[in-house]
Amino acid sequence: MVLLNIDALSTSELQYIARQEKLDDWEELSREELIDAIKDIYDALPEEGTEYSTQKGLHKFCNCLTDAQFTKMMSLPGVEALPDQYLYTTIQMIIKDPYWAYAFWSISPNTRSECRNTDPDYSVFLKVIATDRATGKDETFEITVSDMDKSWSIALPWMGRDYKTQLVALYPSTGTEEILAVSGTVSTPDNFDPKVIEKVRGGLQAGLVLTMASSRNGEMMDNKLVKELFEQLNGEGR
Repeated sequence: MVLLNIDALSTSELQYIARQEKLDDWEELSREELIDAIKDIYDALPEEGTEYSTQKGLHKFCNCLTDAQFTKMMSLPGVEALPDQYLYTTIQMIIKDPYWAYAFWSISPNTRSECRNTDPDYSVFLKVIATDRATGKDETFEITVSDMDKSWSIALPWMGRDYKTQLVALYPSTGTEEILAVSGTVSTPDNFDPKVIEKVRGGLQAGLVLTMASSRNGEMMDNKLVKELFEQLNGEGR
């Protein structure tokens, strides 16, 4: 049994799980002790069987903790396996933060057949198009993916741009390309205007930004955009 992302849970969530699992002295355990104790419970679950419960209580935490074996997960009511392929070709792109997007796609059997008929040695890749909102100028870069890939995290290198991603087939026999699908557009915020920096400097807004930069556990998040703002407020990076 492998627990994914348990370290990302808040202390309150860990305490809730510990209380539900009837852990002894859960209120006195540190965050690290809670994580170790909960992992011990789930690691002790048998690999076989359909009884989806822990040693001490019902396993209610499928939204947070994932059984990497998927054997017990698939036995839950209403849980169905995703299909290996879909009947349409599409690519979607969603923004994760100002510096990253997430793209996922599917290639239909008909599209694959057409690509093979064009060139049995075809391959696919992603072409990311970044449009500068101020000038309308496009810049592109490509990402090599394998035929088995279905998703990709994409770094967004420039602020103030509108990004979209094309799913492209490359036919080496002729050196030609074919656009199979195009995602919608996601946007990154503009770079900080010097006038905005001066307004924020020394004002109450800086305190609000600091509050937003704190995680729910009271720890600072690794946020490049906020870090850039702080550097400019401190007179760095000019």
